[in-house]
Amino acid sequence: HEGARQFGVLHHLSAAETSIVQALVDGLKIEQIAQARGTSPDTVRTQLKSIFAKTGCSRQSDVVRHVAAMVSPGQHGLR
Repeated sequence: HEGARQFGVLHHLSAAETSIVQALVDGLKIEQIAQARGTSPDTVRTQLKSIFAKTGCSRQSDVVRHVAAMVSPGQHGLR
C-alpha cells in the first residue's frame, strides 16, 4: 500500500486515482475495481486515462511496474 501512496504523491494523483493504482497492484481488473468502488467500468477507465496522462505510463502493467520499483525490498521482508 505504501508504494501506491508514494506513487500517488509523486505524480499528484487524486485519492480516487491512487486507490485505483492500489487495486491494479493488487491484481484487480477494471470491472472488479468498478464494482468495489460502486462506479461504472467507464468511470474507472476515465480515471485510468488520467493516471496515464499524469504518470507518462501507457498501460496498466507499466503503472504496476513503476509502483513495484518504488517499494524498497525491505518493505516486503526481503533482504
